[in-house]
Amino acid sequence: TTEIYTLSLHDALPICHVLVRVHRGEEAMRLQVVDDGCGIPRDVTKRGLRHLEERAAASGGRCTIASSPDSGTTVTWEVPVA
Repeated sequence: TTEIYTLSLHDALPICHVLVRVHRGEEAMRLQVVDDGCGIPRDVTKRGLRHLEERAAASGGRCTIASSPDSGTTVTWEVPVA
């Protein structure tokens, strides 16, 4: 959220739509965030996204990130329910 706030201060944050879905099944909980923004540039270091993947794996789950230029990004985070 700090990054979004900083970008908004400099008018560098384009307007996009964000959809957040949360589903809790019997065995897993899934959080999915989808936006229709500009995607993740290839030259960006994805340290924060790797951290999400590591945290999901440490919980026995997984995190997938799908992004393409001018098509937005989908982040799906799924962990088992205890």
